[in-house]
Amino acid sequence: MRLTPEHVLDAVRRRHAQGDADVGPRDLIAILETSPATLRRHLDALVRAGRLIRIGRTKATRYRDAGAAPVELGGFEPSLPGAEAPAPPAGSAGGVESSPPVQAGPVAQSFAADSIPDDRPAIPRVAAGACAPTSATLLPPALEHDLDDASRAAGDLAGAALLPPALVLDVSWSSSRLEGSPLALVEALELVRSGREHGDAREQLLLNHRRTLEFAHEHVPAVGLSGLALRGLHDLLVVGVGDPGFDPALAAGEGDAALDEIAAQARALECPVQAAFHLWTTLSRVRPFAAGNAPFARIAANLPLLLAGRPPMSFLHVSRDDYDDAFASIVSHGDFTGAIELFAGAFRRSMRTAAAVAAALR
Repeated sequence: MRLTPEHVLDAVRRRHAQGDADVGPRDLIAILETSPATLRRHLDALVRAGRLIRIGRTKATRYRDAGAAPVELGGFEPSLPGAEAPAPPAGSAGGVESSPPVQAGPVAQSFAADSIPDDRPAIPRVAAGACAPTSATLLPPALEHDLDDASRAAGDLAGAALLPPALVLDVSWSSSRLEGSPLALVEALELVRSGREHGDAREQLLLNHRRTLEFAHEHVPAVGLSGLALRGLHDLLVVGVGDPGFDPALAAGEGDAALDEIAAQARALECPVQAAFHLWTTLSRVRPFAAGNAPFARIAANLPLLLAGRPPMSFLHVSRDDYDDAFASIVSHGDFTGAIELFAGAFRRSMRTAAAVAAALR
């Protein structure tokens, strides 16, 4: 009998029915009595068609029936903006709160022009050298230790090599919404599951987020946290939607030097959570690129977390107004309090989501 993608999908579903949450290639080779090359061809076709979800990479790769949602997303069932969501049980580590709507005004309209809206003009760019970490720009020691301990425990539970689709969706959709993306959650879910690389003006930024996160997870460990890695993240993030170049106001070589300096500052911070906060706030203030500085800063903040095996950081429950207010306080008064509170709250929610996903994947 000639093997077809339908045979492969049926085998995956049969293993699901037997209680396996996901299935590895070796299991499928044994069931289907086929070669690794033939199996891989059919698996890739099913992933591209959105019928299977690929979890992990290389030897840890597993597959899951995409039609089993939301189980394959670890029970991740956030409500659409405006919908009522049941309150999570008291003390539940996996409770996921409903998201407040993000007000999308002129920002969302810029997607029609295939460009990423940049930070508000009221936020002036500052030199990288003026952003060296100080006691005023870092998380307070008690909060640093609390978040560090909690994220280490969450990382141990999830597994350092695992970045499941639920967390990719969490980070990608939340960041895209802060840029004014009009995609509803169900649309974003289908888009992330589809495996597509290109979409229309409404979809491309979220697709770029997904690809950038996967690149960071798979390739940045080999090169480390560097200016080159940061530049690579930005290039992927703006494919088809914005200018990949540095701000024209910067002198030749100044942009690369700024990224190298910021990366070195983050590497010097022993705590990965502290390094994440520094990258997020510093890149948002330095704004080295012609476009896409805000989403770039949010994605870059995940580098030290992923390198340390910690859960990724998302801003799923953060409104655009709160986000802008936090940086307005930094610019107007040098006050990082709002940014610290926003970061801590968002990261704690991210860890709860990661815990729920890890529990469901076991």
